[in-house]
Amino acid sequence: MVQYFKKCSVDKYGRTSVVSPSQVFGNKTDEVLEFLKTDKIISVKTYGGQFGTYQGFSLTYDVVDEGLRKKCYAILNENENYKWAMSH
Repeated sequence: MVQYFKKCSVDKYGRTSVVSPSQVFGNKTDEVLEFLKTDKIISVKTYGGQFGTYQGFSLTYDVVDEGLRKKCYAILNENENYKWAMSH
């Protein structure tokens, strides 16, 4: 998650989009999703759109663990895309 939030894109308000677990966890996605079934530190939801359904989570609403959310926001605050969005 650290690597993802260091470089992710944000909108003009500094918000991240809904993130696919595979974008964040790569080849460990299945293992992480299995872990999250018992330790719900992140709430992964199913979303639907014109191209079908997909799983995802948002930093704002779905990272349940307060400590993890704070760490992710601290990392995001150092993200160059975030800094640029907040300065314009």
